[in-house]
Amino acid sequence: MSECSEENRWYTVAEAAEYLRVTTATIYNYMKSGKLPFYHLASKHRRIKKSDLDALFELGNPDELHDTPSD
Repeated sequence: MSECSEENRWYTVAEAAEYLRVTTATIYNYMKSGKLPFYHLASKHRRIKKSDLDALFELGNPDELHDTPSD
């Protein structure tokens, strides 16, 4: 049996929220808006690919930094 690499990992909604350090509501909003693709498991459970979570990240621009951090 082949091992699943970290890049091919599937996340639950709760795990995805923890990975991105956001709330589950944010994950659901991303899915609802089409920003985050998801897949159904047994028509009840949603699963999200790690690569799709990583694709949400965008490279920041130092010129856009403000005096107060937003995180």
